[in-house]
Amino acid sequence: MTVKDLDECEHRCYLDANCVSLNIRNKDPDGTHKCELNNSTHLEHDRDLKDNQLYYYRGAENKCGKIGLKCANNSTCQSGFTQKGYRCACTTGFEGEHCENDIDECDRGSHKCHVNANCNNTNGGYNCSCKDGYTGDGQNCADIYECAAQNDPCAAVANSTCSNTHGSYHCMCEDGFVNNGAICEVDVCHWQHYQNLTDAERKYDYVTVNSKCDKTLDGWYRFKGAAGTKMVTTCPSMNRCDGNFPVWLSEDHPTVAEGTVLRKVCVRKFELCCENWFRIKVKNCSSYYIYRLGNLGHCDARYCSTD
Repeated sequence: MTVKDLDECEHRCYLDANCVSLNIRNKDPDGTHKCELNNSTHLEHDRDLKDNQLYYYRGAENKCGKIGLKCANNSTCQSGFTQKGYRCACTTGFEGEHCENDIDECDRGSHKCHVNANCNNTNGGYNCSCKDGYTGDGQNCADIYECAAQNDPCAAVANSTCSNTHGSYHCMCEDGFVNNGAICEVDVCHWQHYQNLTDAERKYDYVTVNSKCDKTLDGWYRFKGAAGTKMVTTCPSMNRCDGNFPVWLSEDHPTVAEGTVLRKVCVRKFELCCENWFRIKVKNCSSYYIYRLGNLGHCDARYCSTD
């Protein structure tokens, strides 16, 4: 750099945290000086110091001269700071008095990995890799549309179509078929045109928040999804299933061979598990059950389910 005099060169060295010595060249014809700032002194590099009549050298006490190696992981030792006379300016990814500790960006959440990526900590940094079902560089991950692949992932599941989901896919049974484990079998109850009850609040152990009443049901119904798979056959506690009075099946479910049967259903009220009761039609459809449900006159009463 070019300065007007030694004072300016020394001032520039003072402002540079890494400067501990300087070389200033004799005045040039235009009245300025060339100023060189150094991060070490002649004491550390005595053999490299050369006599040059055109330059003037000045060095300060360099606390990093003997302990510079204490700044680990390629960090920079800066003389003249703190009570011990130096400090370590850590490289990215490290911290500590001597930059000896790796920063776990993954644990701290300071990484820039995508929400659908895994963060893997490394010494001084981290790597991002997209989760299964996603593609990209880790900082940007897009969902893989498996259903558009050349080889249909649902080809092995007869009577199904591929439905894409976030990070995966689902083999959805076609109309007239129902899922039974990993296969789609004929839905023997398809002709009943049943509807699905899928709300999780129907579970027998769900504590009622806003009491509801099954006063609009009329037809065949199946418990599915978050609601479970069937009507509960044990007496629930009061204020469950998101109703005040839980309704439950007090008799066993039928077998497939029994066909459509009548079963006793109880309404739990206060201390009595079966304060009121009536009968409904129930049918075993091989892999699930359907129920002929109607309007409940006891509000707030609700049919309860289980897995």
